[in-house]
Amino acid sequence: MSLLKNLATGQLEMKESQLEMKDSQLEMKESQQEMKESQLEIKEIVSVFAAAALDLWEGCSTTNSERDRFRDELFKHYYNLSAAPKDKATCMVSGFALASMDVNAAHIWPARARSSLALLFGLSLEDLDSYRNGILMAASLEKQFDAQRVAFSYDFIHDMFTFHVLDPKLKNEIPKGLIETFGRLEGRQLQHPPGKMPFRRLLVWHYASALKKGTSAGYLKPKALAALPRVPPKEQWMQQRSPGAKLPIDFAWPAVARAMMEETRRASDAEDDD
Repeated sequence: MSLLKNLATGQLEMKESQLEMKDSQLEMKESQQEMKESQLEIKEIVSVFAAAALDLWEGCSTTNSERDRFRDELFKHYYNLSAAPKDKATCMVSGFALASMDVNAAHIWPARARSSLALLFGLSLEDLDSYRNGILMAASLEKQFDAQRVAFSYDFIHDMFTFHVLDPKLKNEIPKGLIETFGRLEGRQLQHPPGKMPFRRLLVWHYASALKKGTSAGYLKPKALAALPRVPPKEQWMQQRSPGAKLPIDFAWPAVARAMMEETRRASDAEDDD
């Protein structure tokens, strides 16, 4: 009798153990499913951040006083003027003297992502408003620069930047205020005084991003991409030209996008106060 009772108890414990094991397996499956869903969410978030970062230069905004100070800084260092001229100003891309109001002080790295300068490039927050983070260019060129439809390749051997039109739809357009088409500006060397070069790492990063965006958007075809100068090997040009420079890696894009959104809010608040 005792033996039968022990056997029944043992079978009951075994069933309970099997039920616990099934419950545990079910919990494990649910946990795995939650992990998969979480990974998908992370991928989606990264994808959104990356897409936003590709449009990092679009929709940039600064206050009027910030723009004026930055503009004066560029004219002071690039043209040895105490302030922006009132009548004529020279575009560093086309070389044309235009009405001063038609020449903009374009940020290479935008104000909306200022907090990522140190993280990604080893620069300080003050470098955002350095003349080396700017180019004086026709307003119509700046618009396309911010849209990454035009960009500058870097020749590390000759230490110079060359202007490229990446979107073929622009080729036959005449930029507002100029007398030549975008296509005629293709291959122009960026003009700047000897020893006063914009931050190479920032223009190189803009160029790399512009190639990526053009390919993703479909207007930069494989044949055209192959004909463009490649992004220079950073080990070579950084050792020769910018020994202290730092460049970000591709997976840093989400950090850039987060910084961009933070700075967009900050810039919006500042505009309201201006």
